[in-house]
Amino acid sequence: MNEKLANDLVAEAKDYFAKKYNCSQSTFAPFAKYFGLDVDVAFKIATPFGGGFGHMREACGAVSGALMALGVAKGNAVPDREKKHVCYHLAAEFQNRFKAEHGSLRCPNLLGLYLGDPVQLQEARDRGLFAEVCPTYIETAVRLMVDILELEE
Repeated sequence: MNEKLANDLVAEAKDYFAKKYNCSQSTFAPFAKYFGLDVDVAFKIATPFGGGFGHMREACGAVSGALMALGVAKGNAVPDREKKHVCYHLAAEFQNRFKAEHGSLRCPNLLGLYLGDPVQLQEARDRGLFAEVCPTYIETAVRLMVDILELEE
């Protein structure tokens, strides 16, 4: 893995998260910049994926943001079965590695709370879970994706 690039992208992602972008936006935006995409557009695209798909108990936003980066890097713009399946294989590799490291891909399992319930969302805020736990998931997602994509500076 390109450790310097991974460190730079992780730092950028964590900086976005500290500025109150959601986990998906924070994970995707550094890759969007790396691949020459407009960062404001990247923020907009990634917005609904935060908090387990808009607080709906689904995939962690950091996972979603990383998979968006994979799509930019390896996705196909015209029908191409082979390229599509290469992308699917890399997506599965990423998800398997993330799950092996953290035990789940789902936001409520990772946080231990269901963010769609206002009481549990407030509990997550009161306990500082977003500031304490989510940066770890963002870092893992960025590092794994740098490794899987074999990115260079």
